[in-house]
Amino acid sequence: MADRRDILTGAAGAAAVFSPAGEAPKLRAASLNGDIGMAFIGSGIRGTQLIEEFKPVKDLRFHAVCDLHDGCLQRAKEQIGPEVAATKDYRRILDR
Repeated sequence: MADRRDILTGAAGAAAVFSPAGEAPKLRAASLNGDIGMAFIGSGIRGTQLIEEFKPVKDLRFHAVCDLHDGCLQRAKEQIGPEVAATKDYRRILDR
């Protein structure tokens, strides 16, 4: 099961991959003990798998999910819970 350190280490690796293309993405909690927020752009087959993988991570909160298909959005809300924001416009996720 992944924990906070695994997530942040993986994000650091992704940042290293993307850094030659421009500014590195920033993933950090507000404090060392703060919650980590996550959103999904695309909640199809792979998105569903990732949601299940990340659900057990302590202090991780799902904020939003985006998909063009109503069925995928509904399934994601069932997986995560009704409190997650759902949209078909990925720009709303990026603006958060």
